[in-house]
Amino acid sequence: MVNSPLEFGVSLPQFGRFASPETIVRVARAAEDLGWASVWGADHIVVPHPYLDRFSETIYEVFTTLTYAAAHTKRVRVGTSVLLLAYRHPVMIAKQVASLDRFAGGRTIIGLAPGWMQEEFEILGLPFEDRGPRADEAIRALKALWGAENPSFEGKFYRFSEFAFAPRPVQQPHPPLWIGGNNRRALRRTAAVGDGWHPISSMRIGLTLEELRAALKDLHAMAAAEGRDPAALTVSLRAPLAFQGTPTTHTGHLTFVGSNDQILERLAACAAIGVRHVVFDLFYSLADQVETGSVAEFIDTMERFTREIQPRL
Repeated sequence: MVNSPLEFGVSLPQFGRFASPETIVRVARAAEDLGWASVWGADHIVVPHPYLDRFSETIYEVFTTLTYAAAHTKRVRVGTSVLLLAYRHPVMIAKQVASLDRFAGGRTIIGLAPGWMQEEFEILGLPFEDRGPRADEAIRALKALWGAENPSFEGKFYRFSEFAFAPRPVQQPHPPLWIGGNNRRALRRTAAVGDGWHPISSMRIGLTLEELRAALKDLHAMAAAEGRDPAALTVSLRAPLAFQGTPTTHTGHLTFVGSNDQILERLAACAAIGVRHVVFDLFYSLADQVETGSVAEFIDTMERFTREIQPRL
């Protein structure tokens, strides 16, 4: 294969009718065998009734899922897309991430975001309105926890001191932190404290190529204003992948649904503006609902992509 600036990952079948320990391992191993870079899990604790069509009633806990996938693979990276910071105290998050990174041998990527599903916040008894400032403070607290054997932190929402913290992550000073979200708040958070930006695009919600290009221009300016090197930030994109023999009428959002040529054209355009990692969703329909089909068909899509698209990049 010609060297490409793009790496590829896949969301694991962690929720819906495909979700099981067996299918999670099957997709993770397929990604590893095909030479893909990463596998990903989502972070929801419960599924409120308005979202059952989107997620179903079954969803496995993200750290358990990724630890299980890491135990059954050797090379592929395991990532959160995305970890919702409000759902756990930073001390708990730091412990779970460090443990995962140890069990995975330093193969983790941690996507982070404040959270968005207000109904889930209410079920968990968590405040929703100040989730953004809490997330910003939580990221600073995480870095303090991973950076010292006896960490301390004094913030508006979180305070801790006078305890030992070990083990620390294999990756030092910590695993890559990719900031999730499509808005300017996510860009500012990435520029200030992130190691990368991790937006999502689909038929229902997402970004056009022009919007992504403009956002990256803004991100680079924000990073420079923070005294950081914009080139050091990894830009990723999570979006659906599906082959359709007849070229589709495209909604404008960046998705990889269509003919070989359409998929290739959109990937090349993403690479040209600085995207370096693409995470594919195989388990959603075009309406962002849990897909019909079979795990075997989704693995066939991965194999076809590796065989027909990657050599042309």
